[in-house]
Amino acid sequence: MCYFGDAQYNATHSLNSQNYKNKLKIENFLHALFVFA
Repeated sequence: MCYFGDAQYNATHSLNSQNYKNKLKIENFLHALFVFA
């Protein structure tokens, strides 16, 4: 049971990490647009 809990936690954590990275990419992209506009 603990193994499944860990797997679920890891999947959730990696998903959150991926969303966070994508959010940073979008913010950096928008920032670049404003800087070079």
